[in-house]
Amino acid sequence: MVSAFADLSGFTAYIDEAVKQGAVAEAVKALYVLRAEFQNVVEADFGGRKVRFIGDCIHAVLANGSGRTAEPRQSVATAVEAAAALHSSFAICQTALPNTRRLGLAIGLEHGVTPITRLGIRGVRSVRVASSVACCQSEKEQKALLTNGVRVGPRAFGLMPAAVLPLFDRHGSADVLDYDDVCAGSGKVAAAAATPAAVVRSPVVQSPHLGRAHFRG
Repeated sequence: MVSAFADLSGFTAYIDEAVKQGAVAEAVKALYVLRAEFQNVVEADFGGRKVRFIGDCIHAVLANGSGRTAEPRQSVATAVEAAAALHSSFAICQTALPNTRRLGLAIGLEHGVTPITRLGIRGVRSVRVASSVACCQSEKEQKALLTNGVRVGPRAFGLMPAAVLPLFDRHGSADVLDYDDVCAGSGKVAAAAATPAAVVRSPVVQSPHLGRAHFRG
């Protein structure tokens, strides 16, 4: 599957400024809104799963295939499209949350075998855990981005759909990537990833307004 780390760049400085301005409540609200938006895009639009929130970062996993066999190229196609949709939805949220407009969104992706389990008491008191080389590499790729963009690891880059390769440099980085970019040209990358998502054990739920924010104010 594909491991994805999406981190808000500049969030610490944003919080420091909010403390100085006496707007901590507004900053906390923005964090909850953005984290909920990221989770909705990953899960509701692309059939992935949130592993956990790490402060202002979300770790998620995405996969396409059956319950027995994953489809690597389709999984990477879905992850790239999801990353682009995260950027587009983030931009829409920023219009409703003006004080967050100086923030960036850095996303790292990598493909690989990734075991997933849960720790703790069964139910809401348990915690989902995913640990693999792909997880470590996707976090490394995310941290390599200074402010904004999408960066894919070597394995994911080798599985990248030809339709979106021109959007990335030879290092697997795209400084600016949104949903329209991915869907332009040769058509939706989603057409290459039409099988159900193995992670959710059910068909991927595609939003009629993919790339638009779930946030309603």
